[in-house]
Amino acid sequence: MERVTKLSKVQAHMEKGEWRQALAIAARFPQLGKEAEAIKLGHEAWAHPDFYKQIGKDVEQLRKAGADARVQKYGPRPAKKTAAKAAPKGYPPSSATPPNKRKPYP
Repeated sequence: MERVTKLSKVQAHMEKGEWRQALAIAARFPQLGKEAEAIKLGHEAWAHPDFYKQIGKDVEQLRKAGADARVQKYGPRPAKKTAAKAAPKGYPPSSATPPNKRKPYP
């Protein structure tokens, strides 16, 4: 089972095109680096669009810049890794067949 992290939630929202939700989660990350301002302003533009219009900011531009910074910082979601299922404890690693179902050794 894949572990659910904040980053995996952000990436899932991003894949669906749900930028508002993706930026809302990403804006709370503690270490955003040089993209911090753009990501936080992008989130704020979704949360308070009227305020940013009143102070003369282009809301759509802030949202797009936040989304672009999010992609630049974390990139697209990586492909899922398919791990080989481990054999239960006590079974030989090359065989998933229980010992009582195998043919006897000669």
